[in-house]
Amino acid sequence: MHPDRKRLIDLIQPRELPPARLDRLLAGGWFRGGPALFRPRVLCMEGGLFSILNIRLPLDGYSPSGSLQRILRRHAGFRTEIGPVQPDADTERLYQAQKARFRGFIFPTLEDFLFAGISRSLFQTREVRVYDGDRLIAASYFDIGARAAASLLGLFDAEYSRLSPGLYTMLCEIRYGIGQGLRWYYPGYVLDGDPSFNYKLRLGDMQYYTFEGRWQRMSRLDPDRLAGNVIHAAIARAELLLSGSPIRPQRHYNVFFSLGYLVNQQDSFLESPLLLICRWHSEDRLIGIDYLFEQGCYRIVEVYVSPDYPDIMLAEYSDAYFAQETELSGIPILEAVLDQDPDAERIVQRLRAFMR
Repeated sequence: MHPDRKRLIDLIQPRELPPARLDRLLAGGWFRGGPALFRPRVLCMEGGLFSILNIRLPLDGYSPSGSLQRILRRHAGFRTEIGPVQPDADTERLYQAQKARFRGFIFPTLEDFLFAGISRSLFQTREVRVYDGDRLIAASYFDIGARAAASLLGLFDAEYSRLSPGLYTMLCEIRYGIGQGLRWYYPGYVLDGDPSFNYKLRLGDMQYYTFEGRWQRMSRLDPDRLAGNVIHAAIARAELLLSGSPIRPQRHYNVFFSLGYLVNQQDSFLESPLLLICRWHSEDRLIGIDYLFEQGCYRIVEVYVSPDYPDIMLAEYSDAYFAQETELSGIPILEAVLDQDPDAERIVQRLRAFMR
């Protein structure tokens, strides 16, 4: 493994999770997705590869900005309740109505998202509920550790979206955490190169996790060190070296790259999120170049693109998850590594010799 390069994604499914251990995991760059804890460095979806920036907010001395105080005042006339998680028909209604705006993998129901395959007591989950009279207009979910809180999911009625109910429930989570004497609030992640989750940055002066085990202020971010940008730059180097040759490489994104890290099966799922296709042997077999981030090396790979999706996940996919022009139409299975080298020029020379 290349120095200081953790895997692109890790997963753990703990059987026991004392509050202090949850704190340690959150501080180590992990966050909850449904019943498991993940530590991903990149996200591949919707025709792109994006670096993930896990973020957290220090709660000591926290004070919301003027714009956030206005959001609090907008909701002052509504009834807000915070207590143990209790999904019911009202929260499921909000979840089903909101599924269309979710991105990536989506659990079929709120119950699945929170508890699929695990004990209800594993995570100490709290629920924020906001009512307009008897009508539930927003809800959110967050886990509590010994000194930290981690936001999981926000739901709201679209008719009230102008009030910014998603930010309001996060502010409620923050205030709850401060009232419990917590030190950190983890709102999940943002993406480098995609502003969809940047609303979280409005909450305050965030820190981000460097994956070398440190938390730093966002102002110190060096995009060139992010995993997604390292992979993009490496593939761009190979593309440049192939320019002017008879080979016409095409970039394709592998939205199922995480299977190569998380699933132990007879088939070897391709663990690379970005593949430079150089030749198709047939409709479903190809030769390409990928770049292994952890090892810092290129590979010439032979790949079979399977049209069958394995029944190994409890999730569905968002409507915009696949972009047919830039993403493989199935799950790539690694059949052979024909060569590998950390040097782009050498790997391209070998590819040219191989394809003569």
